[in-house]
Amino acid sequence: MFRENRKQFFRKLEAQKQVEGEMPSKESLQEFWAGIWSEPKEHDEGSSWIGDVKEKCEDMTHMEKVVIGVDDVSRVIKKSHNWKAPGHDAMNPLSMLINDLKCGYKMSEGQAGLIPHQLYLDDLKLYAGNKRQLKKMLEVVEKFSDTIKMEFGLDKCAAVHVRKGKVVEGAEVLELLNGEVIDSLEEGGSYKYLGMQQLLQINSNDVRKLVEKKVLARVRKVCKTYLSGRSKIAAINSWAIPVAVYSFGVLKWSKSSLQALDRKIRVTLTKFRLHHPRSSIQRLYIPRKEGGRGLLCLEVMCARQCEQLRHYFVQNRSEFVEVIQEKNLAFGALDLASVDLVESPLMSLEDRKQEWRGKELHGRFLRVLESQNVDKEWSTEWLRTSGIFGETEGFILSIQDEVISTRGYQRHVMHQDVSDRCRLCRVQNESIQHVCGGCSVLAPREYLERHNNVAKVVHQALAKNLKLQEEEQPYYRCKPPQVMEAGGVRLLWDSEMVTDRAVEANRPDIVVIDQRKKEGLIIDIAVPLDANVERTVVEKKRKYQPLAVELKEIYNLRKITVAPVVISTNGVVLKDWKKLMETLPLTTNHLKLMQKAAVLGTANIVRKTLAL
Repeated sequence: MFRENRKQFFRKLEAQKQVEGEMPSKESLQEFWAGIWSEPKEHDEGSSWIGDVKEKCEDMTHMEKVVIGVDDVSRVIKKSHNWKAPGHDAMNPLSMLINDLKCGYKMSEGQAGLIPHQLYLDDLKLYAGNKRQLKKMLEVVEKFSDTIKMEFGLDKCAAVHVRKGKVVEGAEVLELLNGEVIDSLEEGGSYKYLGMQQLLQINSNDVRKLVEKKVLARVRKVCKTYLSGRSKIAAINSWAIPVAVYSFGVLKWSKSSLQALDRKIRVTLTKFRLHHPRSSIQRLYIPRKEGGRGLLCLEVMCARQCEQLRHYFVQNRSEFVEVIQEKNLAFGALDLASVDLVESPLMSLEDRKQEWRGKELHGRFLRVLESQNVDKEWSTEWLRTSGIFGETEGFILSIQDEVISTRGYQRHVMHQDVSDRCRLCRVQNESIQHVCGGCSVLAPREYLERHNNVAKVVHQALAKNLKLQEEEQPYYRCKPPQVMEAGGVRLLWDSEMVTDRAVEANRPDIVVIDQRKKEGLIIDIAVPLDANVERTVVEKKRKYQPLAVELKEIYNLRKITVAPVVISTNGVVLKDWKKLMETLPLTTNHLKLMQKAAVLGTANIVRKTLAL
């Protein structure tokens, strides 16, 4: 549901309780809405204000006639969202009528400093200098509403009477023309307008607490879902973070408050095991294509939005905005009164990468990614497309950050009084590199299983391409036969090759002999540590070159190629991967599967080892 309809997914996530009772049938829904839409509502064409508006619009240039056909409507509807209006919605006549009254709250002398109203869709806030003006404005709004057959939502209406900067207690209610009344707010009360609780002004402290509470509540709800790690971060960015972003530029947030809220979000991620408590913080806020997690930073978002709003007001030359700039004192969120405002420096993407790179343990993986022969884009592909669960993704990244509590980490980093010898081989220092790819006890079974899972992806791709099988199976279910042969093509899996002359390396993972094209392939797979990827590729080519010479003579082949497939324990691949994909019938999807098999295999090995 998250991929297909995020809005529906978030609505379901936000639901507090299940609706009791049976769902209405299609017929009952049709009958209900037919009863509403089948009764015509005619606007009052004879209302006096319509003539006034027409008179003001006489000087406007009339638009030429346009013929709109079915295809035009269909094309526009396809581009529009199903929850939005197809075009601009506005109630300009009402705004025009209120402005013509010349009533409102005066910020300064002159018409430019007059604020008569705020109108957003059907939410209207009126400002008046006195009660007489307010009643006059209400009469206009009421007549306009009657003309277009709209009604006041009195349960959502309220009035505030202010004298000398204080709310007047016990003020009389406002009576409409039809006899209905609008109650007055008392001191300590508040009214919610566009999501902000306010009276004389927005209660910043209370609203900030509500914003923080809602952000963290939504983060927790997302963390409890069964989404992948990438989707959880995307859901937090598009559902939880915007709650706070909406208030930026309206509420004044201190740098420490934003840092504290960012910290609470990280604590929540840690609580649900999406983030290791000792993993790199900066990596969380770096895009996934750069090897990070892609979480939005509230401190950066606030500074960016405030800067954009401030730039808009500073560049706007209207008299009304100039009055706002004069009245906007330093305690405002945008501080428009200060012309030469010096912004505090924020961490850029390069700053975050520099801090990540500078860490001895955290930065080791980034330094590998930035190596000359490593393809960073393909090496981080699994972060963007693998669909690994958030908890597993957090664990894999903690392995890459080298903060897993191995015996070596406990002794040399945490300074605990424990032995740093490997709990399995009892010989080497138990570092995370040793556990992932250097322990002799893990090599015969755990490392081999990880290696075979990667090799199965390649074997199935070859078998399908050579028409030796129809469909590819998930690699964890696949059991490749030792020999597959049809139509002059032979595909061998983990077979010892018999040669005329003795060859030391005579058992590659996969061999293809194509007698039709007189071509051959020797493929050997390896899952080494990050630092050994380049060396492993060279060794594999050198190691199987004698076997290639022998097979070429035995099968009378025109060409035989040695193609080592090397993916590190953390999914790192070299830049010559694209050339390898051309040599082998591999697609980007196969790379994703091989990376997934490698990193999941590494995570499984580390989990099992630490559990001993």
